[in-house]
Amino acid sequence: MTTSTSPRPVRFGVVGAGFIAQWFAEAVAQEPAARIVAVASARPERARDFAQRHGVPHAHAGFDEMLHAHGPSSADPIDVVYIASPNTLHAAQTIASLEAGLHVLVEKPFALSPIEAKAMVESARVAGRFLMEAWLPAFEPGVARLREVLPRLGRVHRAVLVKEQFSSRMGAYRAGELPAAFDPARGGGSLMDLGVYPVSLAIHLFGTPDRVTATGQLLDSGADSHGTVVRLFVFEGVVGGAYRRF
Repeated sequence: MTTSTSPRPVRFGVVGAGFIAQWFAEAVAQEPAARIVAVASARPERARDFAQRHGVPHAHAGFDEMLHAHGPSSADPIDVVYIASPNTLHAAQTIASLEAGLHVLVEKPFALSPIEAKAMVESARVAGRFLMEAWLPAFEPGVARLREVLPRLGRVHRAVLVKEQFSSRMGAYRAGELPAAFDPARGGGSLMDLGVYPVSLAIHLFGTPDRVTATGQLLDSGADSHGTVVRLFVFEGVVGGAYRRF
């Protein structure tokens, strides 16, 4: 008889059934060391469709229902909650998951404010659980290579990181709708939607800023449509900067 020594797959519970969660499920399907046990959505029909499409055994009508059904002591537990819900729910759902004894992978933006982010990190520390933002560039081979060769440049006085993209929801906004990406009350705006990429990459490569200044342009909805962030750092009396446009 042959006994397998392979560890069991990491068991995920997915919150949200939108296109980001769909992409996540497609990636998990390619990884034998992971599987999705459950999915939850505030719209039950979307959770059921997601479960059927990706072979997920359990679909739930909401986050709380999934958390109750698949906690660490349940018959079919999950290990990690992957949070792909609307931005305004990230902090509360992250903290609830951590307090339930589960690890968390939360989509960008990690939080909507420093206060939320600090509360999330503190909850992870108290619970002794893993918490990470699902910011893919940190693990891309190209970024790894950039980290490797960056020291060869010596002192970096200026770096320009740009992310420019026409929003896929702009058509709906111009037609009179208010998608979440354009609604400040729901954590919308270009910084939260796409600007996190160059901002996070600048910090990833150059460290914590000494000073930050920013400019932006607002839409009629009050959401920022684009902007520029300048992160200044000082070393040995020389002022440098990392500029990010989004």
